[in-house]
Amino acid sequence: MKYQLDLSNVKTKEEFHELIREILPAPDYYGNNLDALNDILWDHGEGDLDVQVIGMDKVPEDLKGYMEAFRSMAEDVSEENPTVNFTFGEEDGMEEESFDEEVPVAIYAVLMAGGRGSRMEGDIPKQFRMVGDKPLIIHSLMAMVDSPYFRRVIIPLPEEHIELMGELIESYCPEAGIIDLIVGGEERAETLEKALNYIEDTYGLEEWDIVLTHDAARPNLSQRMMKESIESALTCGASTCAIQATDTIAYSTEGEVVEDIIDRDSIYRIQTPQTFIAKLYMDIWEQLKEEYSFTDVTGVFNVAEFSVAIVQGDRWNLKITYEEDLIVAEALLNNREEL
Repeated sequence: MKYQLDLSNVKTKEEFHELIREILPAPDYYGNNLDALNDILWDHGEGDLDVQVIGMDKVPEDLKGYMEAFRSMAEDVSEENPTVNFTFGEEDGMEEESFDEEVPVAIYAVLMAGGRGSRMEGDIPKQFRMVGDKPLIIHSLMAMVDSPYFRRVIIPLPEEHIELMGELIESYCPEAGIIDLIVGGEERAETLEKALNYIEDTYGLEEWDIVLTHDAARPNLSQRMMKESIESALTCGASTCAIQATDTIAYSTEGEVVEDIIDRDSIYRIQTPQTFIAKLYMDIWEQLKEEYSFTDVTGVFNVAEFSVAIVQGDRWNLKITYEEDLIVAEALLNNREEL
């Protein structure tokens, strides 16, 4: 079936999802969020769905980010699911030139591998556990090496793991030639600080140079997420991949009773990559590091009241934390095309 989705009169997320329901009847679990819509599109298998989207330039400013996330998600599904095809008309005013590989800044990747996997069984750190036919960390590393954008890929990790990582690089991507191994810090923020200082001391950092960071424990890193993260950071200064929450979210101070239910349409689950202008982050971090404790880049920018753009993440972008996560990750890696 062919449809035209005209967004020119849409003012809210609810109005957008009402339009979607008109062309795509939804089961009971469908909610007003992109993650649920993503699930439905991936599951679509009865008849071809051909949708032309117009009017995206007419949506209010506070809805444009959401619409761009929808566009990214719809195009991603269209590439993978042969029964779904979304096209976005040139008249919508939001067509952009493809990202030029020869961007006028240097772009570095930092693959965060400092964790020791204390919540997992066994003596082998989780980033070196086998997932499918290769160690966990190698999945994301190979995605970075295959990307055309990075000048260097920096891997900070505990000193006792440097030799092993070097052996893995020699085994799985010996021709890469752009990988640097350095000793990380005790905490994530210190590890990133060391990586940024290493880049500045070794290669020099210009005012607009970009750094993309990613967890070694997330093996399903896609070229789309990296590309869109870099684009957003070049435009906004900082970006993070994220997906909307689909579960009901409860608030509880002590973890004993539910005190409030939070509107999940406004809740996003932060993922990586997280990407930013390196010198901007370093300046903010220098001012805040003595007063605050941070778990990721987004928190640093948030405390400084600097906007972080949301890039549509991926439900396959699972972080390996517990033993059972390895089983799920391997199943996803082996069967993504069929899911």
